[in-house]
Amino acid sequence: MQQLRTIQIIAGLIFLVNGFSQSNEVVNIVKPEQHGEELTLFVDRPVYLVSDDIHFSALYLPPLSQPAKKWSSVIYVELISWDGTKVAQSVYEISDNVATGSLTIPGSINTGNYYLRGYTKWMRNYSPLTYTYLPVKVVNPYSDKVATGPEEDVKNLNTVSTHFTDISGQLKLTDLKESYSKREQVRLSININGQYAGKNASIMVLKLGLDYHTDLSFSFDESADSLHNNEIEFFPELYGLTLSGKITNEKGEPVSGAEVNLSSFSDAFYFYGDLSDQNGKFGFVLPKISGDHEFHIEEAADTTTDNNLLVDNQFCNQPVTLPWFPFKLSEDEKEYLNEYLLNFQIQQRFKTEPGNNSENSIASGSFYGNPSSTVFVDEYIELVDLREFFYELVHDVSVDYIRQEPFLRINGQGSLSMYPPLVLLDNVSVPNGPDLLKLPSKSVQKIEVVNRGYMIGKKRYSGIIKIFSKNKDLAGLILRNDHHFFTYMLYNDASLDAPSEDVSIPDKRTVLYNRKWMADHAGSGEIVFTTSDVEGVYDIIIRYLDPQTQKIFYGRESFRVR
Repeated sequence: MQQLRTIQIIAGLIFLVNGFSQSNEVVNIVKPEQHGEELTLFVDRPVYLVSDDIHFSALYLPPLSQPAKKWSSVIYVELISWDGTKVAQSVYEISDNVATGSLTIPGSINTGNYYLRGYTKWMRNYSPLTYTYLPVKVVNPYSDKVATGPEEDVKNLNTVSTHFTDISGQLKLTDLKESYSKREQVRLSININGQYAGKNASIMVLKLGLDYHTDLSFSFDESADSLHNNEIEFFPELYGLTLSGKITNEKGEPVSGAEVNLSSFSDAFYFYGDLSDQNGKFGFVLPKISGDHEFHIEEAADTTTDNNLLVDNQFCNQPVTLPWFPFKLSEDEKEYLNEYLLNFQIQQRFKTEPGNNSENSIASGSFYGNPSSTVFVDEYIELVDLREFFYELVHDVSVDYIRQEPFLRINGQGSLSMYPPLVLLDNVSVPNGPDLLKLPSKSVQKIEVVNRGYMIGKKRYSGIIKIFSKNKDLAGLILRNDHHFFTYMLYNDASLDAPSEDVSIPDKRTVLYNRKWMADHAGSGEIVFTTSDVEGVYDIIIRYLDPQTQKIFYGRESFRVR
């Protein structure tokens, strides 16, 4: 993990940019008047059904329009109502200033107007009114309830929109035909004017079905920012998704230099330790994998005081009130929904639940790599407890005694052999002592040992002893009260539904492609997608971001599926 440092961007503005602190050095940071980030959202259509997916793309600009400066790398996307009630939320990676993905609408919400909202962790130092919003309509055809508004009219707020420049005339799609057959693979070579070559872009291929311009996101005027304090609570996520928090004592005062361990519970893909800074803050950069995972966090050392370990809410929890409008569908929207509803119901009927098949959905192996040895308990006769099992069968580990109390020691003569081993039970750091060694061996599945020196942050270990319980229940070991287990949302890597190879299964996709794209230095590149069973006119929409001018350019071409 990188150590916190400050760099001066312009006179009078100092930003924190290199991650989280692992020292107790005092760092002076001045909060800018504005967060300075530009975020623009795009969606595939203006009206959705419950249980539908909102396919979106986002273009991002860091503060001060400096593309070479690394800043936020994570976007938080939520579907909320006018009063700030959260309906759905997820996390996505910003790569080369572009993010794409989809967010599933819950099936239980009422028909009404909602907002798709996007923000970064750095933006959370400011009012949520300064985030980016995009209004969408949601229809629940299974209920006659419509979302209600406030008793009094919400005050209208001044909005700030992004301006776009049409460059369709400079966009050339080689081999684009006027029409394609159903389920035909389409491979297109794209060439863009040289001045846009090498720029970051997003491309959507979709059937709009409505005369609708998807570039409608906005933020509210910076004067709406009601947070007038100068304290920085959240740092930009430079290197990926982070988990942050604070250690305080019984009086609520920050505790400096407290050692905090964070680990993925049961699955051993993550373990790291950090020291709280002078403000009691700590933080961890999490691996680039997807899904919801259970984590464990603890203050590592025993203390004489009863400290409080507080973990920051992953999503914004500031209250916000947005403009409310009565729900109304145009005649074109009604006609579109009548056609779309049948296709949607067929698609939902044959849709498979997303699994963990993605290469990023679970980490491959343990954070320490391959162990030096692995012992499976069931391969041996049952012994009374772990002390006896280690003594008899785990040859990389010895059972030693101090004051007649047993503990585990790594057998080895490496450069770090004078340090204690890191002992993990279901990837939770546990005391190396008699309570652990009294556990019955029949409650353990296997034991892995790393018999060489290992460093985690600034901590040195003679090796690692990892014990896996059979039921992922810590084998019944009772932990101290300062251990906390919680679920944390990592990246959403939801991709578009792939066309089924089984021709008997209907393919009712209306979004065929939604990804980041970048032309080479000659302005060329290609995209590949497969058409669906849904006939009609499809648009290929490409959106370019120019970090130097802070302008967004877009181009559009069309084809038909027959």
